[in-house]
Amino acid sequence: MAENVQRIHPPLGFVRDFVVAHEDGHPRMINLKLNGATPIVDGARLIALADRITKIGTLAHFTSAARHGVSRKAEAEAWCDACASIQLPRVRAHQNQPSLGQPLDNHIDPDHLNYLNRRTLKKTFRQARKRQQRLALDYQR
Repeated sequence: MAENVQRIHPPLGFVRDFVVAHEDGHPRMINLKLNGATPIVDGARLIALADRITKIGTLAHFTSAARHGVSRKAEAEAWCDACASIQLPRVRAHQNQPSLGQPLDNHIDPDHLNYLNRRTLKKTFRQARKRQQRLALDYQR
């Protein structure tokens, strides 16, 4: 499972700008579920399994990890915030897509985000990258 968490990378380039996909039907877009939520959720699951946390749900995994001393409280709070920062643009997109005649999906065009939302999303992806790096150290072979 630790290897699986490492396979999906947050969509940030070396110069800290977004790396967009070139998928059919979604050019220059970011898949928030695949590249944003999945690394966070899978990381939370890994923590829960490794530390025998029985609570269900991503946020519960992070807060329980802090309560049991597996992670620092500030770190758990940052992860909960990161989770919310990924979900908010997904929900907004889902609200707008039907009125635009589009099917619901998890893709957003980062060029259509305002400055604050772009910056928040970049910080969230950097946080996800840091978490992946820590998991890589914790579970290296």
